[in-house]
Amino acid sequence: RAEKTLVFVSILTTVFIAAEFAGGYIANSLAIMTDAGHMLSDLLSFVISLCAIYVARRPATMRLSFGFYRAEILGAVCSIFIIWILTGILVYLAIIRVIHEDFEIDADPMLITAGVGVVFNIIMGAALHYGGGGHGHSHFGGGSHSHGAGHGHGHGHEHGHSHENGADSRANQTSMASHESSTDDTIPYRRQSVLSVPVSAYPTEEVSSINRQRNINVRAAFVHVIGDLVQSIGVMIAALIIKFTGWKLADPVCTFLFSILVLVTTLTVMRDVVHVLMEGTPRDVSYAAVKNDLQKIKGVRAAHSLHMWSLTMDKAALAVHLAIDASEDALKVMQKANRIMRYKYNVAFTTVQVEPFDVRYMTSCEQCVGPV
Repeated sequence: RAEKTLVFVSILTTVFIAAEFAGGYIANSLAIMTDAGHMLSDLLSFVISLCAIYVARRPATMRLSFGFYRAEILGAVCSIFIIWILTGILVYLAIIRVIHEDFEIDADPMLITAGVGVVFNIIMGAALHYGGGGHGHSHFGGGSHSHGAGHGHGHGHEHGHSHENGADSRANQTSMASHESSTDDTIPYRRQSVLSVPVSAYPTEEVSSINRQRNINVRAAFVHVIGDLVQSIGVMIAALIIKFTGWKLADPVCTFLFSILVLVTTLTVMRDVVHVLMEGTPRDVSYAAVKNDLQKIKGVRAAHSLHMWSLTMDKAALAVHLAIDASEDALKVMQKANRIMRYKYNVAFTTVQVEPFDVRYMTSCEQCVGPV
């Protein structure tokens, strides 16, 4: 349903962008063309959202083990640069108009185009508001992913590795594993098999606590449409000023204001894109809170080598080592850790490594020191 809504809105937006560029040309209005440029940025965001939905269905490959999620990020970067180039050209033309003032604006086509833009954005907003339900997909840390039947990813690994001369040597599935401290003390322990726990295996009370919400792409599109509506109203006001006062500089002034709006919007997106490409911790989650929750699990003495990174804007991955008491059930610890990551923090990919707690190893392990 969310995909159909985005397709419908994208088609409407394409038609109106063409009409708005034509209206801007007829009225000789840069403000209308800037508004059309901003709508073009929205269209690109819709297309990127559709591509994200499509590529998310493609299975991972041996070369792309996480799948094609970051195609969305690459598309966002390309669209932002296109929008910046278009906006830069319009700002340049507006500056020329302010300097020379040798232009005329036909206020009537400008007013008609702006009025149609207001109506169009109201229709699009209604389509997104009432057509985006039934599919929950939220940001990391805040919500849920629900399609009526629960499903999810959870991977817990209990395995060991030896630190010898700074190297990390992984044991195979049937061998013993060890942690060596600077005193060469070795603590062997049995390796458990890989744990993959479906969402349906988790307690029903945790499943019922997930907040259902609309598709994040549809909600983002709705925000874009609200911005377009405000901009169309601004163009209408400028057209009225030109029509009744003859102050034609209202057109380039609107161009400058709308260009600032485009810049602010795209800089925010670019900031998020760079954060994802730098594999930063998702912005809406606290690293310290995640570590604290893991260390509260019964039997866990320490959570270390914790890494969280963003695959896309709303999909995250996590890997962590949990040092537990020798008497604790490693399988239960992994299940609890996966429940916390999946339901409280909505992590898409979770890898948990369980190991016996050794105070001498923990104090000498450089990798066990958390980030600053």
